[in-house]
Amino acid sequence: MTIPTVDEAILSDMGPEAIRGEIANHSMAVFK
Repeated sequence: MTIPTVDEAILSDMGPEAIRGEIANHSMAVFK
């Protein structure tokens, strides 16, 4: 899975829990 640089910057600013949530959201969108 590739993450745009902007998303990487946003994720790096958030805590691990928020990052896990974002990854889960992306994964759910991919698997739907």
